[in-house]
Amino acid sequence: MLLARSIMIRRMLIFGAFCLLLWPAYGSAAETAKTFTLPALVCTSDGKTGSVKPVQFGFTRNVATSPLTVAIEEDSPAGAGEGLRASIWQAAMVAALARNDDLGGVKITVSLPGEVDGPSAGGLIALAILSALDGRDLPTDFAFTGTIMPDGTIGRVGGVPAKIRAAAAANAKRVLLPAFVRFERDHAKVAEANLFGDEPEVDLKDLAKSLQMEFIQVENLEQAYAAVHRLPAKPTLRPGRDVLDIPDAMETVLKKEYRRAITAGDKLWDAIPKEEREQIEQEAASRQLILSSRSKADSAMRSGKFLVAAYCARQWEMILQARDRNVKEMNALVARKPADPIAELDKIIAAQLKAVPTPAAVLADATSGLPILGSQFTCDLPETMGIVGLVDWMERRSASQVEQIQASELKVDEKEQAVFNARLNAKALELLIAHVAGTMTSRYVTDASKLCEGLPQPGLTVDPAIVERLFYSSLMATHNAFEAQTVHTAAAELQVRGDEVLNRMTMYDTDLAMYLPAKRAVASLHTSLAINSKRKPDLFIVSAAAQQHAICLATASSISVRWGELDLQITEEGELNYQRTDLLNYLITVARENAVTNIAECRRRGVPCIQPIYFVQDGDLSRDDPAIDKVSVLASYWRASLQAQALMLMFGKRA
Repeated sequence: MLLARSIMIRRMLIFGAFCLLLWPAYGSAAETAKTFTLPALVCTSDGKTGSVKPVQFGFTRNVATSPLTVAIEEDSPAGAGEGLRASIWQAAMVAALARNDDLGGVKITVSLPGEVDGPSAGGLIALAILSALDGRDLPTDFAFTGTIMPDGTIGRVGGVPAKIRAAAAANAKRVLLPAFVRFERDHAKVAEANLFGDEPEVDLKDLAKSLQMEFIQVENLEQAYAAVHRLPAKPTLRPGRDVLDIPDAMETVLKKEYRRAITAGDKLWDAIPKEEREQIEQEAASRQLILSSRSKADSAMRSGKFLVAAYCARQWEMILQARDRNVKEMNALVARKPADPIAELDKIIAAQLKAVPTPAAVLADATSGLPILGSQFTCDLPETMGIVGLVDWMERRSASQVEQIQASELKVDEKEQAVFNARLNAKALELLIAHVAGTMTSRYVTDASKLCEGLPQPGLTVDPAIVERLFYSSLMATHNAFEAQTVHTAAAELQVRGDEVLNRMTMYDTDLAMYLPAKRAVASLHTSLAINSKRKPDLFIVSAAAQQHAICLATASSISVRWGELDLQITEEGELNYQRTDLLNYLITVARENAVTNIAECRRRGVPCIQPIYFVQDGDLSRDDPAIDKVSVLASYWRASLQAQALMLMFGKRA
């Protein structure tokens, strides 16, 4: 008995000593803290004078699983503009994804002197967050300016020559700049002999060298991190071509679905009278809406991109089914002979759009029919809500056509007939789109179920609610910055309301027209999840919502690039013309590389990410299509990147 008791006591002492050995490690993990003074480079609006503003950065983390919190401290009212706020949230998200860390229990504090705005500190803040996550102190001998893109790419900034001079004056020994920036207009050195007053361009490397600073160009956040901390560059292993392969069983399903949908669609197309088919082929809007999916399906099939092939084949079938219903409803309308057929069509369209299930309703149905990893196949549900925006866009387009007809020299009776025909054609297309939206949403669960068959089903590794809030916060910050920096700035210059500017922009930008209702849909979903958080919402819905936010974030970021980074001009024909196609091509190339790398890493961690592969396939096909705006291609690759990383955060095995 005494022996047994002594053994027990000895075991207790050993266990107690073991606990004491563990205590310091546990205590340090319970809460970590880092504080940095960040050298934020700013310049005046004319780009002539730069300065360094010390931004105080704080990072704390406790063991709680509360979502990321960002606190912005100002010493003057509205000192932090929406551009800076957005860059902080975007930086946090990019740093989180770079370390596959949901930032649970993290609080970031940014203290600002005076008034600071703009996204150019995004790369610097992301660097600080990444250093804090890794437990590293920041060196004090560098300066860094560059925006942060959603895939970690360091983006273009303005006033670089002035900022370099300011960094040198502040005794910086190294200056980090975006890889794409080498020659810039030097606003502070206007050539006296230049009669046009244009500023000469300066080689930024030569400028830095003349100021005795090391000139470092970085393509992404990881390169900046390695450069600042003087770490060896990580070896870049190019993923093999097989990283975009899908399981053989899924290929079989998709090829079968392609053949079925193409055959069904072709049968419906052949049933249309020849004269009407020719009319569809000649009219630009109907040709793009109806026929483009057929040709894209064939191109995808020939190149082995089976996900896109099956998706476009289904679109071909669904659009022609919708057209068939349109014809029947239009014939019934003619038979009723209403006094105002346009008003009757408005009622029919409104009723059809009202019947389209919301993303939240579809997700509620999907919870019982899909495994939780199947949530990846519902990530683009908000785009069906975007069809409402497309209907609004067509309505404004029709109103513009009517104005042109009214201003023409046609006779009164000819004008009336032309106006009626224009409005009737627009309504027919609006009804077609409304029918397509209803069909797409009604088939989501069925189509997704086919893709889930035979896929491994890893379980969740973190609370998806934290990931959902991380992406939603970044989405809203990006959206608010776009409105403040682009929409409201233009409104002030034109002396009109912001909503008027937004309406004008959507006339030329269908992506924006569709994004706005999609963003409202995901915001509504986030609100419903927040309200019902005490009842623990279904994990399938929360994980799907996180991915939907990621997709909307990619769209919002691409729209911000379109209107803010590419020196956009609108032609007399209403087409978008980019002056900085070199920058756009660079962003597209880098975005695709990042997307493929993220998919490879996702798969390495045991997560089958099929939907991101679809987005890469879609981007690859669209990249070679001259009729498709290349900013939409950029958005596709960003969607692939962000969704793959969202899946990795929620389902991936830790490295």
